[in-house]
Amino acid sequence: YILKKQNKNEQAVKQYEKALKKVKGNRNANFGLAAAFMQRREYDYAEKTYLKARIYTGNPYHNELANLYAVQRKHDKMIIEFLQMLGENRKNLEPVQGRLQYYIVHDDTQRSFSTILRKNLLSEIQKKNNNVIYNEMLIWLYIQQKDFSGALIQAKAIDKRRRESGKRIFDIAQTAQSNGDYKIAADAFRYVTSKGKTRPYYYKSKFGLLGVLYENVTNGTLTSEEDIASLETDYLNTIKEFGINTQTVSVIQDLAHLQAFYLDKQEDAIQLLKEAIEVRGVSSKLVAECKIELGDIQLLQGDIWTAALTYGQAEKANKENSTGDKARLRKAKLAFYAGDFVWAKAQLDALKASTSKLISNDALKLAMLIQDNIAEDSIQAALRMYARADLLIFQNKPNEALACIDSLMEIHKNHVVNDEALMLKSDIYRQLGQQDKALETLKIVVERYGYDIFADEAIYQIARIYDIQKNDEKQAAEYYKKLMLEHPDSIYTTEARKRFRQIRDKTQ
Repeated sequence: YILKKQNKNEQAVKQYEKALKKVKGNRNANFGLAAAFMQRREYDYAEKTYLKARIYTGNPYHNELANLYAVQRKHDKMIIEFLQMLGENRKNLEPVQGRLQYYIVHDDTQRSFSTILRKNLLSEIQKKNNNVIYNEMLIWLYIQQKDFSGALIQAKAIDKRRRESGKRIFDIAQTAQSNGDYKIAADAFRYVTSKGKTRPYYYKSKFGLLGVLYENVTNGTLTSEEDIASLETDYLNTIKEFGINTQTVSVIQDLAHLQAFYLDKQEDAIQLLKEAIEVRGVSSKLVAECKIELGDIQLLQGDIWTAALTYGQAEKANKENSTGDKARLRKAKLAFYAGDFVWAKAQLDALKASTSKLISNDALKLAMLIQDNIAEDSIQAALRMYARADLLIFQNKPNEALACIDSLMEIHKNHVVNDEALMLKSDIYRQLGQQDKALETLKIVVERYGYDIFADEAIYQIARIYDIQKNDEKQAAEYYKKLMLEHPDSIYTTEARKRFRQIRDKTQ
């Protein structure tokens, strides 16, 4: 090394080669020499040391070589070493995944790293040996990329080849569902149920499929009355198959919501919930969830005071958990609907400290809405109209709610509540499947209230509609970028940045 620093390169090489010739069976000496070469950035000689030591000691030095290639950013060679580690011992699966995940997240320019990894995995799979570890790695890679379709194809191949129980595919179904890929989630759940009632994941997949379809209804993807009625039949058949018991109470709760809010069958829904509440052995939290649903249906029917009592029962039995907070939030919203804004705000202020982030955020937003508008309008006429529109939305009367919002904005043209009213209007259009009108309304929010409290949310919702509903990734990317630049501190910025990069990498 000193000779090299003196520009005596030929003499330096002779010394390096002399050291390399001493590599034999002494593992500690071999590690020491490789480390000495690496310390001096002589990476080629460090590689030669490990490759020669591999011959003499029988130790493959996969991990050491992989680390050496990582330093040099020779990702193709690094991946090969890691995959060989897996082929020799599947106990290396988690450590290898941990190392590779770093490069997928932090060093995957234009997905070049993922492409190299996928090609190497496919190459190993095509060798057609009995080791499925590479199929499992490919499934893992697809999941990192949120390519649940690719993951499902590989999982099905393993399941059929090894005649598995379906757990692998059930896990993919749940992951796809939690990431909003309802189509793949439904396909995966259907596959597992098709394996038959005797298989261990049959009933969970049956319930999972119902849950996916239910989410499609509540998020506005599934809107036709015929499809919703068909889903109700699936629910009823499932409950008939499994009975009313502790395992099916959550399913009954979802069915009741479907019947009451989408099929105008409130009495059927109430009867189902009352039966579910009486099931022995159900946890107090789940009973409370059913009572909250029951209170929602009572409110849907316009029976505000009975709903308040029902919410109160749920809260009383769960004072120290998020379910109790959820019931308390419902009571606060009831007061908001009834125009008792001062009492509602007092309850909402207490809920800001809820352990549930969702509940605390909802409480904070509504409390701020009340505070801003009470200060603006002493008689609170505009806020009462807004509350009326919000209640109509809850009661699944979208057209009446739209009319109420239009009246509000006509009568109180310059009121501070108008940006909230426009956001409410966009929510109605999205629920009705009228995405163009939702976009138009959200763009008005951005144009008129570009630096107000809802501007970042409006931009994010525009991006999501272009991205998911319209499959226009170019326009979606523009709005994700706008959000990042104009509202860097927004709670939506992290997700916007992540999706923007995914779109950019696909198009470059």
